[in-house]
Amino acid sequence: ATQQTVGSASRLCSKLRATRFKLEFDIVQDLVVDKMNLMTGALKEILQSKSLASLMHILLDLGNALNGAGITNQYNRCSVQLARGFKLESLAKLKSTKSFNRRTTALHFLVANIEKSMLPPPAAVEENEGEEQGGKEGAKAQQQKKERE
Repeated sequence: ATQQTVGSASRLCSKLRATRFKLEFDIVQDLVVDKMNLMTGALKEILQSKSLASLMHILLDLGNALNGAGITNQYNRCSVQLARGFKLESLAKLKSTKSFNRRTTALHFLVANIEKSMLPPPAAVEENEGEEQGGKEGAKAQQQKKERE
């Protein structure tokens, strides 16, 4: 009788664990699916981002320039091969790579040039401000714009 009780108790524990797993599975599955959908959406945006691809290309070109790639030697050949990619960890070096004047870093140079090339003209910014504010505030912004003209 004691063996049956011990055996029943160990099976009962296993059955309780299995039942608990079944009950919690749907909740855990929903959480995992939600997180996977979020990650999938983020990855799609990264892969489809033209501005991120452009930024990565600029960074690659900057790295090639800093490494002297494309500079021809006396035999009219590249002394250093062009890099086809870089590790994301190497981006940390942008803030420590300084110019000749020791004030400007490669990161400062990069940001300044990207800001120059990506900023929309001032007129486009003003139009967008009026559209984004909407309602009475948008009308006020458009009225102020007309008054300035």
